[in-house]
Amino acid sequence: MQRHIARLLLVMFCSFLFLSCRRGTQGQQGSLSENEVLALVAGAALPENLISEIRDRGLSFHVDVFYRSEMEKARADPKILSALDSAKVIVASGSEERGTRTHLTG
Repeated sequence: MQRHIARLLLVMFCSFLFLSCRRGTQGQQGSLSENEVLALVAGAALPENLISEIRDRGLSFHVDVFYRSEMEKARADPKILSALDSAKVIVASGSEERGTRTHLTG
C-alpha cells in the first residue's frame, strides 16, 4: 500500500514538474502531440492542468475514433475527452482549425 502511494506521488510530482516547466517556456512551445497527451493521461497528470495545456497550446493532430478509444483505455477523465473534442488543431503550416471534428457519442 505504501509503495502504491509513493509511486502515485512520484508520478504526480513528475507530471506537475513537467507541466510547470512547460508553462515557464510557453512562448516557445508548439502544439501537443498524440504521444504527449497520452503520456500525460497515463502518467496521471491532473486533468485541470492537462485541459489547460490543451486549451493553451492546441493539438498537432485530429482526434479520431482509434485515438479516443486509446484515451478511454488510459482512463482519461471525461473533461479531458471534452477538451480534446473542442481543441484547436495546429496544422503544419501553422494555421489553426476549429470545429472540424465530429463529436462522438456513446
